[in-house]
Amino acid sequence: RWIIVKMGWCFDAFMCRLCEAKGLADQGFEHVEGEFKSARTKAGQHTLKELKKALEGSKSRMHEKPDVDVTILEVNFQEGLDVDIFNFSLSGLKCRVRMDVTGSAAQIAAMAAADAAKGAVKKVSALTGGWGESLAQGIGGLRDAAHSSAASGDEVKNVEFDVNLDLGVRKGGEEVSTAVSIVGDALDQVDKVIPVKTAVQYVEKAIGDKVKEIISEWAKDQVKGRTGVDVDAARAKLEEGKAKVQEGLEKAGLR
Repeated sequence: RWIIVKMGWCFDAFMCRLCEAKGLADQGFEHVEGEFKSARTKAGQHTLKELKKALEGSKSRMHEKPDVDVTILEVNFQEGLDVDIFNFSLSGLKCRVRMDVTGSAAQIAAMAAADAAKGAVKKVSALTGGWGESLAQGIGGLRDAAHSSAASGDEVKNVEFDVNLDLGVRKGGEEVSTAVSIVGDALDQVDKVIPVKTAVQYVEKAIGDKVKEIISEWAKDQVKGRTGVDVDAARAKLEEGKAKVQEGLEKAGLR
């Protein structure tokens, strides 16, 4: 009986320590999250002028074969405008971008045709119960065939143009929305290089992704500067620790 009681006490002690470890892991995770949120608030002290500087000159690859790159050349924010960099909405911003397209005429034509056809196929699929998806895959296969058959004869086309930009940042920088319209005179020039609709989508995504990346880095730098903690590494280690504790609880039949 003494042996059984002792074993029971050891098991209870083990479980207490296991639960305590889980609690500490949760507390550690909450601490890092708290520091991160606090630092995001302080990072709001960054200005639109700094965002402008970080955006200008950035280049993003938006498509492969043909290779489509978008470079943000200039972003104009209203002088003296003061916003919370993590929560704001601005309309009618003036930007200038450059789009470089490298590929064969067949690749560019295939990309444009595939994008247009996919839009039509989605509408057909919604009406026919989904059989249009196989058609979409077939279209993708034709585009891939065009890619492989056009290994030579690549040409480079580029165009610079002005756009009007609506930019929104919400939820502490976690959500970024963009809406772009190409300024009238540039429409024909853009369309000679890449379909206007596709160009708009690429510019919106390039700017949106870059804004989110910049703001996230500002917040992480603030955390590291104040606490010496690398947010990504700390989160990974805490998640790993929580997973191991959870596994122990499951093996013990407590989860």
